[in-house]
Amino acid sequence: MPFLDAQRLTLKGEKKFLKLIFEEGDEILTGIKNAMKENSLKEIKLEEIEGKIKKAKLQYMEAAKLKSREFENIEPIRISGTIKLSFEELFGPVHISFNPKNPISATLLTGIAEQELIIKASYIELK
Repeated sequence: MPFLDAQRLTLKGEKKFLKLIFEEGDEILTGIKNAMKENSLKEIKLEEIEGKIKKAKLQYMEAAKLKSREFENIEPIRISGTIKLSFEELFGPVHISFNPKNPISATLLTGIAEQELIIKASYIELK
């Protein structure tokens, strides 16, 4: 087996937070992309969500079938996902869970914010 020259890099980083505040009618994925560009971020991790989504197209599994459907007036209880920005495009799924009585976990395909939707994200700033 040939010799492989490898080095272990240890970089120090600090976890920082980004708070995205959407106004009514703002497109959620476009807002995330613009915030990442403005702050020169290549990767963020979605942590928390507060508020409502006015209209969203979601993809989810139901009875072993993949379904896509539009929902209105969603109050998410959780958001997650690691989003990367590369070549001016977002990569990675945005997962949301909603409906506390019968929870649905889905991937956000498109979404329009209702007034004061807040998404908190984290990122690592290398030193």
